[in-house]
Amino acid sequence: MKANNVVPPGAGQLLDSCLALLSVKRIQIPPVVAGFDGFVDTILHAVSERRSATEYSRLLTLHAFSEKILAASGGRNTNIEMVQRLTKIGGNGPILANALAHFEIPVSYIGCLGSPELHPVFAEFARSIRTFSIAEPGYSDAIEFTDGKLICSLIKLATICPAHAKHFSLIRLILQRDPRRTFYASLKRSRG
Repeated sequence: MKANNVVPPGAGQLLDSCLALLSVKRIQIPPVVAGFDGFVDTILHAVSERRSATEYSRLLTLHAFSEKILAASGGRNTNIEMVQRLTKIGGNGPILANALAHFEIPVSYIGCLGSPELHPVFAEFARSIRTFSIAEPGYSDAIEFTDGKLICSLIKLATICPAHAKHFSLIRLILQRDPRRTFYASLKRSRG
């Protein structure tokens, strides 16, 4: 399926409304608790042809990538070189928490950010967000093309660090009580 770049009718007005809402000085937004995943995303390009140590042309489409794989079928092998473009935070929870914090909304995040220490990719994230890491993150390699991306993930069964097991009592509060009154207060006490 080919992506088209046609803007649906009314989208411009909707965008203007959203931007106006976001630009209001201080809306009273209560503190947010987010979780529970966490990934280290590595963005890659698949190399079509290597010209030098620093220059290459990339496989531009998923179709071109699949043709290279199909050419190796029938008992043959192939190697597709990858070039790392970027390593960044990943997972729906961390990306949401990061976006909220960007708008100066107080955020506490419980998730898989590294254990016993935070993974270095989450260092900047933790400067603006209260973090409660309970396990190692997952890892995703995203091979980007002009028509989409292929995401390959490595997720190990979470091994909860004993030092962070106390955070599960906080999670239980989410499930047992009103999170607006008790959960955020518990987060403040636990970090105190």
